Amino acid sequence: MSLFVCDQCHTIENTATGHYWSRNMDFSNQNGLAYCSACGCPSCDDGTGGHKGKWHKKWKQTKLTPQMIIDGAYKESDFVHTKALDEIIEKVKDLVQNK
Repeated sequence: MSLFVCDQCHTIENTATGHYWSRNMDFSNQNGLAYCSACGCPSCDDGTGGHKGKWHKKWKQTKLTPQMIIDGAYKESDFVHTKALDEIIEKVKDLVQNK
C-alpha cells in the first residue's frame, strides 16, 4: 500500500483513495500538491465553490506528526514524496539521525 501525507492537513492517505496521482495534471489545479480524500482537490467542486471532500472511512483518519517520526511509528521511506512530508522530516531530521 503506497501512503502519502496530505499537503493541506497532514493526514496519512493511500495513493489509491486520495488525490495523489492527479497532483501534476493540468485539469486538477493542484499545482503539484497532493490532497487526502477529506481535503478534496481544487477541481473537485462541492457546489459552494469550495473543494472540500469527504473522508472515505476505510480506516481511521490519522495526521502524521513530527513526534510519530521521532518515536519510530513511521519513517520517511514509508511514504511517497509530498511537500508536507518534506516539512515534517525537516523538523525532526536532526533528532532522528542522532537516535
